[in-house]
Amino acid sequence: MWHFVNGKKFWLWKAIDGISCRELVNRGDLCCKRLIDRVDDGKCAFATDDWACFYQLLSEDCHFPAKT
Repeated sequence: MWHFVNGKKFWLWKAIDGISCRELVNRGDLCCKRLIDRVDDGKCAFATDDWACFYQLLSEDCHFPAKT
């Protein structure tokens, strides 16, 4: 899902179990890469938590790690 902040589009990545409606917390590096490849148009900014995968896949100019 996405959200606008100060006119910029931010993607929110949440995995929800369709049956229990509970948020899934098991994230994988491959899934993260596929998601970034799918949504990043070269103008995206990513506000993330401190998961190591984000540091590996996102450049410093578009990656904004924050506490959750």
